[in-house]
Amino acid sequence: MELTKEERALLVELTDFGMPLSEVITDIHFSHPKASISQKYAMVENLVIGALEKGVICLCKLTLENTKDNVYEVNNSTIMSIDEVTEHIANPLNWEQYQEQLDKSISFELAPTELGEKILDEIFAVKNGN
Repeated sequence: MELTKEERALLVELTDFGMPLSEVITDIHFSHPKASISQKYAMVENLVIGALEKGVICLCKLTLENTKDNVYEVNNSTIMSIDEVTEHIANPLNWEQYQEQLDKSISFELAPTELGEKILDEIFAVKNGN
């Protein structure tokens, strides 16, 4: 499967942990400093939708539970459909890690799919010379 340089980089970023959408826009912000805000959001939308359509990443809606000492644990995780993701990311406010800063009960994170994990295995096998 052919991935763009940006899709590969995004997938590698997801190796160990999920990534909130806010981090993706931050990465684009610093890698394309001369682009306008609307251009940056368009780049990120195209990147995320392209990788979703190729089946290498997914966007998960996480329901979090506040346990003792203000530690949040995942209570439920739901993989969103491409239509749901497209609708979700169309609103720039949804790029915040938590939509309500005082309510951290719902979060959205990108994660690799099974296919994405296989591609990561290939990427790291090549890098390690195996």
